Amino acid sequence: MDEGLFPELSLLVVDDEHEFLKSLRFVLKTNGIANVECCQDSRDVMPRLKKKKFSVILLDLLMPLYISGEELLSEIVEQYPEIPVIIVTAHADIETAKDCMKKGALDYLMKPFETKDLVRKINDALYLVGFNKEIILLKKELFSGGFPKPTSFPDITSRSEKMQSIFQTIGLRAVTSKPFLIQGEAGVGKKFVAREIHKQSRRKGKFIEFNTAGVDDNSFDDMLHGHKKGPYEKIGKDTKGLLEEARDGTLFFNEIANLPIKSQVKLYHLIKDWEYLPYGSDKPLSTNARIIAATEKNLTVLIKTNDFRHELYSLLKANDINIPPLREHKEDIPLLLNYFVNQAVEESGIKRPSISEEVYTILEQYNFPGNIGEIKKMVYEAIRRHKSGNLTSAVFEEKIKNRPLFSYTGIEIPADKKVVFEKNLPTFAEMEAIYIDEVLNRSVGDLRKAARLAGITKKEFAHLFKRIKKIQKTGKKNNGASRL
Repeated sequence: MDEGLFPELSLLVVDDEHEFLKSLRFVLKTNGIANVECCQDSRDVMPRLKKKKFSVILLDLLMPLYISGEELLSEIVEQYPEIPVIIVTAHADIETAKDCMKKGALDYLMKPFETKDLVRKINDALYLVGFNKEIILLKKELFSGGFPKPTSFPDITSRSEKMQSIFQTIGLRAVTSKPFLIQGEAGVGKKFVAREIHKQSRRKGKFIEFNTAGVDDNSFDDMLHGHKKGPYEKIGKDTKGLLEEARDGTLFFNEIANLPIKSQVKLYHLIKDWEYLPYGSDKPLSTNARIIAATEKNLTVLIKTNDFRHELYSLLKANDINIPPLREHKEDIPLLLNYFVNQAVEESGIKRPSISEEVYTILEQYNFPGNIGEIKKMVYEAIRRHKSGNLTSAVFEEKIKNRPLFSYTGIEIPADKKVVFEKNLPTFAEMEAIYIDEVLNRSVGDLRKAARLAGITKKEFAHLFKRIKKIQKTGKKNNGASRL
């Protein structure tokens, strides 16, 4: 079977009219449903089902010769209840068709029918098949303990409980076909997590990224849906859209909040109906691409300002993952440092340098507003510039010296953690003493490390430390501004 055929298992069409079968096969193929088998003799249906698995059966009720559609339905439902059956009938037999649904048919179509109705009902049936497979797989893995553990993610480095919880969620939900919404600040690794979801999903197709930056509604259609050359176009050719590229795989929308409102509406209908219309074509095609979206913006706020569609958000958040910023799992900094050092030396082909303890100290005190992306850039530049075989803190200090070491921007501090001054304010010298004690605690008493954390020289820090100790010893109060 060709790998590009859709669906994965053949669709079986049973009808005694040769021309109808021929026409239906063509219609389905032009709408992306290419894996179709036709059966004109009703006596061949059950033997075929015994030899081969099928995804969906399209069964004509009115077949005068041999076995009728109703008789076949009863046999199929009894022996192969997992295969959805769609009844095809004339308008006069609508009551019979409804009775067939009571006997186990999934749905029915009345001849003559619209192509869009046919494709929609088949896609609904395929969705049901996929959903049932996912439920069976989930049950199997649940009872066998087969869900991916954190050790099943060799490309992910973390000892954080928050991150381990996210990895477990990926292992549980990746096998489903529902969309994912990944939220988090810039640099937390949203694209990396999206790729991991694709890996764990066991999908055979590609991971395709759609970068929404600068995309208007017209380019959205062109990039996503592709182009079908018209009969009167002399120049050009059919071009595949990203939806076709992502067949049997994953389509990742990076920074979904950038999409224009019109494009958001189109994406909503795409996820809801599994259909799209290539530019220049009047026939919708089907898609089975898994949708993953990511954003660093707060979509609930954008919904309130009418900058993001609520109905699209509702579909996307079926599987919602929030990746914490690096400042909330600082225990991973040493692991990330070593991970990126190994990655950088492997790519550059040099010997791995040793890492100075000062590097760990200064990085663990920094809040990394750029998150994992920022530490990666620092490490790569440090590897590029190091010469002695020892990775020192010099490059890292240079990068962070103009940025706040203890930034709390965007972090909600509980009320009981805020500093509350009493009626009598502490003196500047007393505040200096508190600061010096904290810096020394974080540098484990090492004056050189403490000076780096404070952003001054070792000599200046030692002078400040001695002065503070002298004030504490003599009990003097210094009400003026301290000068270093």
